Amino acid sequence: MKLLDCCTCRSDSGSEENNYNLLSQIKKLLSSNDCNTDKLIIVGDFNLSSIDWESWMTKLDSTTDLNFNFIELLRDYYLVQHVSRPTRGHCNNNLNVPDLIITNNITEISNLDFLSPLGKSDHCVLQLSIIYDINFNPAAKPKSSYDKADYTDINNLLADIDWHHVIGVHISLYEQWANFTAQQYHQH
Repeated sequence: MKLLDCCTCRSDSGSEENNYNLLSQIKKLLSSNDCNTDKLIIVGDFNLSSIDWESWMTKLDSTTDLNFNFIELLRDYYLVQHVSRPTRGHCNNNLNVPDLIITNNITEISNLDFLSPLGKSDHCVLQLSIIYDINFNPAAKPKSSYDKADYTDINNLLADIDWHHVIGVHISLYEQWANFTAQQYHQH
């Protein structure tokens, strides 16, 4: 099993060119063969204050807005952002979520705790557990035979599911994932 861990810090006063380069570098990483990994973790201070992480929406839905393009990048590569509470600010003043933990699997992170800032920092310390199987045997990795699947039956099963109920619009991403996976096991 291969783990790729990346860390970044984006200044909130950075130039448009730096913002573009950040997105380009993340896309380049995700598109490269080096990113052909089972576990991907990107952490850092992204300073993207216009994103509502509960709804995965931005204040501006413009292709020129960094916050909007960042959300679209995560969606395009099916990435999960795990931090849902403010990590910066004091006494309910200017609270936001600049510090992000991004993975390619919702179940890779557990026990995410928000601890007090260190020293004079106004950022919380994030403590987490990474779920990583060190006993993995690459030779025993199962291979899917997609050419043998009964796609008609799969489409019929999926068509019978009330997706608005399973993945409601007023529930968190974690609840949507739990409902989705429970639906998969219910079908079998």
